[in-house]
Amino acid sequence: MALTKMSYARLAVIGVSGAVFLAAILMAGMLFGHAAFPTPGDASPAVSPTPSPQQSPRVEFVEFRDEQAGFKISYPATWGPRSSSDPEVAFLASSVDDQSSALVRITPFDRQQALQRLEEELGQEATTLDLNLQLTEQRVRNGESVQEVLLGPKIVDFAGGRASYYVYSFDASQDGSQNGQTGVHAQYFLFEEDRMITLVLQAIPPSEFTRLASTFDRIAQSFERLSSQGSSS
Repeated sequence: MALTKMSYARLAVIGVSGAVFLAAILMAGMLFGHAAFPTPGDASPAVSPTPSPQQSPRVEFVEFRDEQAGFKISYPATWGPRSSSDPEVAFLASSVDDQSSALVRITPFDRQQALQRLEEELGQEATTLDLNLQLTEQRVRNGESVQEVLLGPKIVDFAGGRASYYVYSFDASQDGSQNGQTGVHAQYFLFEEDRMITLVLQAIPPSEFTRLASTFDRIAQSFERLSSQGSSS
């Protein structure tokens, strides 16, 4: 499966929006955006440095850095850092109303052992990519709150490795904080030898995903691993 340099969040807007929002996107000329991971020498700015009255000013970002966990990420300055009771959550930031957020989860993982189990199950040799897709498919499609997978799996360039990328709608009332609400998650899965890194970008309601697509792309682009924790898939 070929890597894509498309703007992943903006591309996913097609699946998230449906017929009603798609019409609005086409009218706005936003069907596709800049690459989420521009190649060197790409001088085309996502937003003009001096916005005209018709353009939104570029959102200021702030950086979060965790040397122990070995990563850094940037998020909108209007969002605030949040705490989580989940020990695997290494980073969480959200908007004031908690409807837009970014989360990084780091889960212990033994890639060689998991690959061996998969080969025994399949009865044939398997690649790390096979393992990546099988595990992420299970996690996403079997998720309790997942309603519909809108995009994915796609293998994309992320943080210097190859990650699985999904966009799916979910029942936001599962945690009791958003009664009757539906949201959208854009999720990246990156496997290393001894851990899985997951980046989850959230928008509630789904229409907010359309508005935040470029912001989500910038957040994903900003994620970097600070030290090698093992070769990535």
